[in-house]
Amino acid sequence: MRFAIHAEVTDETFARLRHGRAATGQIFLTIGQQHFPAERWDDFVLALLGAWISNALLFEGFVVEIENRFMDGPWSFRVRREPGAAALTVMGLRGGEVTTPTVQVPVRRYFALLRGAAKSVLNDLRAGGVSEGVDVDDLRRKLRDLIELEARLRAS
Repeated sequence: MRFAIHAEVTDETFARLRHGRAATGQIFLTIGQQHFPAERWDDFVLALLGAWISNALLFEGFVVEIENRFMDGPWSFRVRREPGAAALTVMGLRGGEVTTPTVQVPVRRYFALLRGAAKSVLNDLRAGGVSEGVDVDDLRRKLRDLIELEARLRAS
């Protein structure tokens, strides 16, 4: 079954960052055939990607389940890894109730999707003349941590 992470900056993203405000943009998932929480969902794209990457880094240790929240509304998605498993189980939730299909995503693919979404957002911001700021710098640091984890996984 299909799983994707969509993250995109908009004109509003640039306007908010230039005025020192938290950046919103489009961020949503595709789980199976469903866009979650909705296609072109508008939320705090930099903060969410940063939090989701931080949570993903926990899978290097003993954490077996995390919940990644969206900031607007009761939406989240649960990511579960059985100890030693090569794949994660992902499902979308609304108020704690499962609302999407449950999909299996290889761990390395999940990390690659997060990395790709973060890189895309950072590249679009840089192309638009925004290369620094608290949220931008935080996402860049977390992306480096994720890339380092991916390198350790490849080496093991």
